[in-house]
Amino acid sequence: MPQNKNVILIAAASASLREEITNILGEAYFYEEVDSAAHAVAYLEDSEANPALLFICDQLSASDGLSLLKNVKETPALHEIPVIYLYGSDTTGATDAVKSGAEEVAAYPVVAEALKNRVKNLLLLHPQIYYKNIMENLVEENANQCLHNLGVCTCPICRNDIIALALNNLAPKYVNSTKGALFSKTEQLSTVFQGEVIAHIAAAAEIVKKNPRH
Repeated sequence: MPQNKNVILIAAASASLREEITNILGEAYFYEEVDSAAHAVAYLEDSEANPALLFICDQLSASDGLSLLKNVKETPALHEIPVIYLYGSDTTGATDAVKSGAEEVAAYPVVAEALKNRVKNLLLLHPQIYYKNIMENLVEENANQCLHNLGVCTCPICRNDIIALALNNLAPKYVNSTKGALFSKTEQLSTVFQGEVIAHIAAAAEIVKKNPRH
């Protein structure tokens, strides 16, 4: 997972336009590219964290960019992503994009220096939220609720050892704060997920019970 570079998602049907954007912006960012609104939505739903910036072209495979823009801006977990809307000869689309929430609009072919400055300014105004492993909070919350029922010492040393062991055996789930809040709510309602967390806590408790450090 990228730690030092912002991720930029480029949604455009034209491969040459996507390549032009990445060439202009250079190696300062990580890039994800999609050619349709459906692929963009799938990426945004499946990714662990939102991209720092989204380019949406007015022309997308089997759809139009304006529909994707509206979808993003109407979705609570996505609406804070800054969007640069790219348009061709249809200036009406640019006006509609602004009304629909795009932070910037730009005509293509793009002007290299102007695009660089727009991206830089948007990222300054909308800084990327750092990634967080929310599994840490979920394990700690569940441990606090169930340790007293596991017949194990609940002193700070044993408690912390149990949490650490459980986390070592659970896959981390990295999210940004926006998706993290939604993830926490949905995952905690999942009995399968809840059972997995508690099972690892119980297994860790058995290990600590046999090998206490105090």
